[in-house]
Amino acid sequence: EWRPIQWLLGIETLGLTLYAVYLAGGKFWLRQAAFPVAFFLVAIPWPKLIEAPIIQGLSRMNAGLVVDVLGVLNVPAIQHGNLIEVSTGLVGINDACSGIRSFQSSLMISLFLGEFYLFNWRRRVFLIPFGFALAMLLNICRASLLTWIAAKKGVEAIAEYHDEAGLTILLVCTALLWGAAWLLSQWQTPAGEKPVEKDNSSAAT
Repeated sequence: EWRPIQWLLGIETLGLTLYAVYLAGGKFWLRQAAFPVAFFLVAIPWPKLIEAPIIQGLSRMNAGLVVDVLGVLNVPAIQHGNLIEVSTGLVGINDACSGIRSFQSSLMISLFLGEFYLFNWRRRVFLIPFGFALAMLLNICRASLLTWIAAKKGVEAIAEYHDEAGLTILLVCTALLWGAAWLLSQWQTPAGEKPVEKDNSSAAT
């Protein structure tokens, strides 16, 4: 369960797999298999040294934004770090609700779609922050909804809607990211293809 060991094992497995592909098919197969094989690295949990500060920052940011949203909805709420105090009790923005999972999921989806549509590096880089912003926006909507439910029905009512809300924002985020990637693919000129210039000159008679 020690994450550095998981990363070392993942890198070792990646290297051995790519080397086997190279031995079997040479550089051409290696280029074709490099991304699909390396893509498995997104499944390895991030080291705590990297993940913990991100979770803390996202938790406090989400709590502050949720309080602002509830203020617009005329629901009294006070932020205490990553806790939100409403009339029925305290709602915690824990690791699962911080947005780290949404960020990791959007990163995975963005990388997959960039390879699926064979985007150039600029379009692939664009998809990553776009997916992150989209995931954070949807996560704030989810946290605001659950906190609003807690203020109206009690903190215990969150458990009734928690999993459904999480699944909903995952599906919506995936659909919107896929739609954005599809739109980008419609504007992309195929690699190596140059626009054909029309010859308007007339032949002499």
